[in-house]
Parts: sequence; structure tokens; C-alpha cells
Amino acid sequence: MAFVIKANFGTASVFDVVFESLATAVGARFTWKFRDRPVVAAAGPVISNALIISAYLPLMPQSADFYVIPFTHISPVGSYALMFLFGVVSIGLGEAIVMYALGLPLAHALKGTRLVRFLAQPHE
Repeated sequence: MAFVIKANFGTASVFDVVFESLATAVGARFTWKFRDRPVVAAAGPVISNALIISAYLPLMPQSADFYVIPFTHISPVGSYALMFLFGVVSIGLGEAIVMYALGLPLAHALKGTRLVRFLAQPHE
């Protein structure tokens, strides 16, 4: 859906830039704070994206000529709460799959590599 919305280059793009950047910053801060506990750290992007993106996403469908949630027949007009809940579940699930099924195994695989040791060194 994001690729359809970004094609408008209007208000939807401003929402994307501001709120997706905010969600990324909040998730990154959480991840950094809990970097010694990877399973907890991976929850930061899941939670921040699910809540922040879902909060503004119901406001955007009308500007993208998108009037019904796929597979649900729910119209965004007058049903912000349903749209928000759908977003929290779908975005949270997708982000959890990415972080836990792909991200954690990749981080574990890269843990002892020269690249990670190089990045961990202080540079002048």
C-alpha cells in the first residue's frame, strides 16, 4: 500500500517522511538501549512501527483512491479505530517476522565477523 500512497507526492508523502522517520528513530533508540538483550531490542522497531504508522495510515487512503481494506470490506470512512487495529496487527506481524525471523539470525551470523569488529572499534 505504501508504494501506491507515495506515488501521489502530496500530503501522504509528508506523512510518510515525518512519521516513518519518527518510527524508525524511536525503534532505533529502543534497540540501542537494549542492545545487550537482542530479543528485547528487536521489539523496538516492531512496537514503534506498529503503533506510529498505524496511527496515521487510516488518514491516507482517501488521498490514494483506496477506499476499502483488502480482504475485510471495511471502509476507512468513519472507522478509524478498525483501521488502526488492522494496521497494528498487520504492520506489527510483518515487522515481527522481519526482525525475529530474519534480523536476529542475521545479527547472530554476523556477530564474530571482521566487519562487526571493525564497526565496533572507535574511529577518529
